Amino acid sequence: MKKIKISLFCLTIISLLMSSSCVTQHGHGDEALTVRGKSMNDAWNYGINSVLNDFFDVSYRLNNYLEASEEDQNFVHQQLLYQYVIRDDGNGFWSLLQNGEVIYQINTHQQTLSDKDAVWNVITHSDLGYFQDFGLSSSDQKVYSTIQCLDTLTWQLTVDNNKDTACFVHLVITTEDMPPTIKEHAMLISGNGQLYFEQQCYYQPEYGDNAWCSHPDDAAFLNFEINHHLQKSPVYWSSGMINFNAFDQWGNKADSKSEFSRSRNKYSVKITLGGISEIWNYYF
Repeated sequence: MKKIKISLFCLTIISLLMSSSCVTQHGHGDEALTVRGKSMNDAWNYGINSVLNDFFDVSYRLNNYLEASEEDQNFVHQQLLYQYVIRDDGNGFWSLLQNGEVIYQINTHQQTLSDKDAVWNVITHSDLGYFQDFGLSSSDQKVYSTIQCLDTLTWQLTVDNNKDTACFVHLVITTEDMPPTIKEHAMLISGNGQLYFEQQCYYQPEYGDNAWCSHPDDAAFLNFEINHHLQKSPVYWSSGMINFNAFDQWGNKADSKSEFSRSRNKYSVKITLGGISEIWNYYF
């Protein structure tokens, strides 16, 4: 299902590339003037959340396990990493396994993420197909990332050792404290990157025996740069601004901008595309 979503994102991004006064109104549905800009925003949100959850948060949880006392480690394991078997491979190497298969291998260099200048190297060995779609997987089908502690409660997350050198993610993440998981507290995030959405074909039951395919020419890069620090609550982005630039191999390109805000349980994104701004609301 994740791959299907990504292909749909690819189609909407390319349709934006092929289309070409400042008005602010509320966006709603497929007829909204900035719907394609919203698709760029949603594609980025999906990709960045995948990176944050599958690399930073997993490492963060393991760090809590390593910092726990010996008598508390079993409790922390059951609370934070219950889906994995944790294996100490020695010399600062740790593996997280499922059904006997290594999903993550993490080199902590015998440091914790609380140590200033600590560097962790994180490799996923699993077939996370959506990272291939993002252009972030390497030629050996693994995804490599590095987490470095820059200062107290501030880390740099880098994903750039992959087969498509044009694709990367560089983020600086600051948290309020050291919660068990990043999903429990707000984060401040800055940085930039570039993701890739390639042609895919997938079987969809509602289409019977037919596969749904994006067109072979529907491959696009989505470049992003965070201009004002993004604040992320446990569920969505509550403040900050980000610029997007989508382009394809044929030289088509388009820009959009997302500005985030929050009022209680309502999260809003002001999306600007082609001089037109619309506000999209998300409720959680």
